[in-house]
Amino acid sequence: MKKMLGAGLVCLLFTACMSGAPEENHFELGKGAWDRADYQTALGAFTEAAEEGNAEAMYYLAVMYQEGRGMASPNHEKEVEWLQKAAAAG
Repeated sequence: MKKMLGAGLVCLLFTACMSGAPEENHFELGKGAWDRADYQTALGAFTEAAEEGNAEAMYYLAVMYQEGRGMASPNHEKEVEWLQKAAAAG
């Protein structure tokens, strides 16, 4: 019985820790990937966070599109689009 209660408590704590705002989780995943130069992962995570309204993720996306990180080549249309969204979001 104690083992079941302990396992349940661990599961509850894990769920509580992981239930932060989704954009924070995606942004942190993207930032970690950016820091490791894993630009494919960063692109996906920043896109998720940006679509959820994270202005900092929008800025990172603009930089990625400007420099072509995580993609075949730069995309200046997307760069401008995400810069404008980041500015509007604050």
